[in-house]
Amino acid sequence: MQEGRTLKADNTLIQTLQRLIENKKAQLILALILVLLAIRLYFPATAPPDAQLVKASVSGNTQPNAAIVARQQYQESLEGQLESVLGQIKGAGQVTVMLTLASSNDVEIASSTQQTSRTTEDKDPSGASKVSQEETLSSQPVMARNTSGDSVVKLKELTPEIRGVVVVASGANDPKMQASLTQAVQTILSLPAHRVRVFPGK
Repeated sequence: MQEGRTLKADNTLIQTLQRLIENKKAQLILALILVLLAIRLYFPATAPPDAQLVKASVSGNTQPNAAIVARQQYQESLEGQLESVLGQIKGAGQVTVMLTLASSNDVEIASSTQQTSRTTEDKDPSGASKVSQEETLSSQPVMARNTSGDSVVKLKELTPEIRGVVVVASGANDPKMQASLTQAVQTILSLPAHRVRVFPGK
């Protein structure tokens, strides 16, 4: 009796699956579910980082973060100054500026240079002498000790190079205004024209 119920349930399940497979909408839904499952299996959810890694990143040197913050502040300051100046040009209207900076700052570090020279004199059997001189030049960065450990002494850090500027101005529908804004940015930042783009805003 129980076998009959199981067989009937199996037949009902098979018939339901066959009807779903024949239905076009059901086929699409089934295909979508299979694709989502495949994606889920192929790209598993990222596991939370190991506590030890988190601890290491917190206790590590924060100097790169400080450099990123300084770079971002420099970029925002320049953008703000440009927006202020360009917004004062008659007919420019509301101005928004975005800068693109080079990926890194140029840093000149202090180095300790040591030069050594060695002279050797060789005599051959005929009595003639041959003098050879060897010079070695070695350079190492100068390190300074501070609370976060040893760090390289920087002599000079140049601001990152400006790669390009985009200006969006509500008054830039006029080609003359676009030219004026482009020339203003070129003059302020000493950039060639191909690195400056001006677009009309809303």
